[in-house]
Amino acid sequence: MTAVTAAAAWLAVAGVVLAVPTPLPSGVRVAAMTVPTPARSGLRFRRLEPAKGLGTCGVLGCVVAGVWRGPVVAAAFGLVLTAVTYAVHGSSRRRSAERARTALLAAVRMISAELSAGSLEPEALLAGAAVAGPHTARLTSAANAAAAGDLDGVVTMLSSDPATAPLAAAWQVRARLGVALSGPLEVVERDLSDRLALGRTVAEVLAGPRASAFVLAGLPLVGLALAGQMGAHPVAFLTASGVGRLVLLVGAALAATGLTWSVWLASRAEAAR
Repeated sequence: MTAVTAAAAWLAVAGVVLAVPTPLPSGVRVAAMTVPTPARSGLRFRRLEPAKGLGTCGVLGCVVAGVWRGPVVAAAFGLVLTAVTYAVHGSSRRRSAERARTALLAAVRMISAELSAGSLEPEALLAGAAVAGPHTARLTSAANAAAAGDLDGVVTMLSSDPATAPLAAAWQVRARLGVALSGPLEVVERDLSDRLALGRTVAEVLAGPRASAFVLAGLPLVGLALAGQMGAHPVAFLTASGVGRLVLLVGAALAATGLTWSVWLASRAEAAR
C-alpha cells in the first residue's frame, strides 16, 4: 500500500469515527456531538455535526484520490462519500428530532405535575422549560409573558413553533372555555406520547431496510477484498486503466444512487406517518 493510499484510507476512517456518536461526560446535554470551546468564562459548547465532519474528510479524500489517480477516481470517491454523508445527516436529524419530541413530552408532563401541585402558570412553565431541551427558550419566554398577565403573549410565543403549538391551543381552550388547564394539557400529553410511540415503531420497522441498504452498498468493497486475496489486483485495474476507471465511476454512481434512494424512501415513509 502506497503512502497516498494509506492517507486516503485514514481519511475515510477519520470520517467514520466522526460520524459515530461517542459518549460524553455526565452533565453535558447536547443535541448532537459537541466539543467544548476554550473559553474560560463559563464552559460553552458548539455543535459538531457528524455529517459535516464526514463531509470535510470526504473533500480531503477526494483531493488525495485526485492527486493519486486522477479526476475520475476522485469523482467516484466523491459520489460514494456524498451518499454516505446524506445518510449520516438523515440519521443525525432523526435522532435530534426524537430527542426534541421526548424533551417536549417531559416538559408537558412537568407543567401538568406543577399545576396539579398548586403552582401558578408561570412557575409551571418555568419548571417545564427546565426539561424542555431545544424548547427551553420558548417556554421561558412564555413563562415571562404569563407572569406579566399577557395571555396573548403566551399563545403567540407557543404558537410560533409547530412543535409547541399544541400547548398554545391548550392555553386558548382554557381562556375561551374557562376550564382548568390540566384537561387540555392531558390531551396534549396523550397526543405527544402517541406520536412518539408511533415514530419509534416506524423507526424499528425501517431499521431493517436501512441496514440492508448499507450492506448492499458495501458489498462491492467485499468483492474488491476477495479479488485482492485471489491475486486479481482489482484496485490497480480500477484506478490505473481507462476501462477500469470507467467501471469504477459507473459502479460508484450506482452504489451511491441505490443508497441515497433507499435512505430517501425510508425518510418519506417516516414523514408520512
